[in-house]
Amino acid sequence: YPLAPYALNGIVWYQGESNTGNPAPYGDYLQKLMGSWRALWNDSSLPFCIVQLANHDGRQQTGMPRPIVYETNPVNSNWARLREAQRLATIGDEHAATACLIDLGETVDIHPLRKKEAAERVALCLDRVAYGEWPALSPQPVGYSVKDNTVAVIFDQPMREGVAHEVEVAGADKRFVNVEATVQGAEVRFQSPIAQPVYVRYAWKDSPRASIYNKKGLPAMPFEYKLGD
Repeated sequence: YPLAPYALNGIVWYQGESNTGNPAPYGDYLQKLMGSWRALWNDSSLPFCIVQLANHDGRQQTGMPRPIVYETNPVNSNWARLREAQRLATIGDEHAATACLIDLGETVDIHPLRKKEAAERVALCLDRVAYGEWPALSPQPVGYSVKDNTVAVIFDQPMREGVAHEVEVAGADKRFVNVEATVQGAEVRFQSPIAQPVYVRYAWKDSPRASIYNKKGLPAMPFEYKLGD
């Protein structure tokens, strides 16, 4: 309140770690925060850059350090659920964007050390939402196709081709299994072991290994995508 209504070019919101214990309401909180601040500044187009949680293995926060064992099996990570809320909060809002830090974090330190790269990604978001430029941002899914048992998740831009790790698929029961996927153009493709695939997830762990990048070197955002959306 002491700042409103001083002029602002935009707002960078970098928060969320303390909400990973209960990520379900976070998306609603974030939408209301942006709406209330825009109302307070009397500016419905006030730009926001939401900084998505970086990779971090929350299991290691203990008084008795132990060897880090990478999670290979699908898990319903609260960190991933909160990242998804951050991603979805800016979709459809031409004055907001999400900066992805999924490959800049520290496994055992909640504070990412690579601040320069993080700032550069925030700057790209602000270029788009505050300064009228149109740089490529982190890839996101926008569509899909299913033919026989081949699933293709379609992204909003071409990407570096190759193997895609951390891809999972599930039926309506949401019992996810790992799949071997490849990146071809703007698509991530795989053969589904599920007869009727309904959900696809990528990098759905506290500290996943990013493997999908656009041609500018920006990582794809972790996501859960429902085939049919």
